Amino acid sequence: MELLEWLKALGFRTPSWLRVCANLQEILDAIGALDEARHGFDYDTDGAVLKINEFDARERLQGRETARAPKWAMAYKFQPDRAVTRLKGITMQVGRTGALTPVAELEPVVLSGAEIRRATLHNEDQIRLKDIRIGDRVVIQRAGEVIPEVVESVPSERTGDEEPFVMPDRCPVCGAAVVKQKVSDGTKEEAASRCENLLCPAQLARRLEFFAQRKALDLESVGGIVADKLVETKMVQDPLDLFDLSEEQLGLLNLGTPTEPRQFGRKHAAKVIAALQRTRTLPLARWLFGLAIPNVGEITAHGVAKFHQTLSEAAQSPLLADVVSLDRAYQLADQVNPRSNKNKPADETERTKREERYQQLVTEIEVIGRRLEAKGFARQTGEATARPANFVTEVGPVAAGSLLNYFTSDLGRKTLRRLESLGIHPRSDGPGQAEGPFAGKTVVLTGSLAVLTRQQAAEEIRQRGGNVTTSVSSKTHLVIAGENAGQKLQEAQALGIKVLTEQQFLELIGSPQAKPKPPQGSLF
Repeated sequence: MELLEWLKALGFRTPSWLRVCANLQEILDAIGALDEARHGFDYDTDGAVLKINEFDARERLQGRETARAPKWAMAYKFQPDRAVTRLKGITMQVGRTGALTPVAELEPVVLSGAEIRRATLHNEDQIRLKDIRIGDRVVIQRAGEVIPEVVESVPSERTGDEEPFVMPDRCPVCGAAVVKQKVSDGTKEEAASRCENLLCPAQLARRLEFFAQRKALDLESVGGIVADKLVETKMVQDPLDLFDLSEEQLGLLNLGTPTEPRQFGRKHAAKVIAALQRTRTLPLARWLFGLAIPNVGEITAHGVAKFHQTLSEAAQSPLLADVVSLDRAYQLADQVNPRSNKNKPADETERTKREERYQQLVTEIEVIGRRLEAKGFARQTGEATARPANFVTEVGPVAAGSLLNYFTSDLGRKTLRRLESLGIHPRSDGPGQAEGPFAGKTVVLTGSLAVLTRQQAAEEIRQRGGNVTTSVSSKTHLVIAGENAGQKLQEAQALGIKVLTEQQFLELIGSPQAKPKPPQGSLF
């Protein structure tokens, strides 16, 4: 707050509605006051954001944050528009990871200007918690103002004919067993039920669709129905099977029915074959993302690729193994800490034993953390004298563990062998140019680009030492704005962040598509 007041005094535009809260009740009161005041703002809002006020505390909390979710801030969403309708039935969707998601089949109802026929029910636990039954009158809303979800049932309108939901013990697509896996620490089960069969057609189709998306391998025309049909006809049982298909085979693919056939066509097939050839030279990060490894998103994939040259290096990475070991040491240190208020020693003997073990773990954390720090894969945050030291790693422990587990699994080993047989050897672009125009800079892309795709522009930035993120903040150094740029451009202008047009960006990277006009002045 002191920083914001200082910036305001200097003439910067700062948020007009802020409160400093000392306890939970003050937080709730502030949220209520904001809910009343927000309708008079000259912009739309859908919630409040709670932030830790002390920068030092934020630093200490960074060790557990994800790429998009800092742990020192949390969103509170205001109640969106709601409607009541009838739940006619519950069907199951099977995702690329095998997770079964219950979907509510509803009597059509208009909500926020859109007709809603289906809505998510999240998982079995949520259905049980909300006591939702087939045939119920239910309240629905659009979560985050976008995705329809069932909020609750209306028990007072029940007739007695409603039926409780029972999660199937077999996959509705392939018939394999459905299980709930243990979470990473092994103490409890996941909320999601999963189909155990990695060859389940639904999983295969969704993995294929993920593999082909623009941010991954960018295989034009291999979308939802095409992916479904390729798996249904057994032309593809693994995304890498695409490389075995000929243009003729793809062209004859029937996207319709036996009675009403509709061929994929040679033109579309030729585009897919050409795109497949381009994937052979795509960088390691794109392949890591496209393989749909659990918990390895686009940003994590680029983080891994910065420190590993090949898939084999990433699969056997001592850096990732150290991240997992560091996290395990932190968890154990928390458990045995003799000064813990939640888990106090039973007596002095136990206190002595735990103190000895705790000091061993503190030393282990220091050794692993310094080793990662020396490689540039971690940095120490918080107070330098803190015990144990707090290290933030380039890739989080969940993602690191998932990636290592994937490549030791049958599927992961098979993927490595298959890529080798296909002569595909994805390599990293490296950490980028240390002295490039974007070195050490955080860049956001917004609007429609005419010459390059967003993905191509992002790769150009990363190759020149920059980091590409999806949202504008005070840490953003540069925004590249195409046509019809919206809120992100406005946020950048409000924060005084440098904005480049696509033409200026092309000039900066020396693109042959740029008009012959040299860039003027210094960018930063």
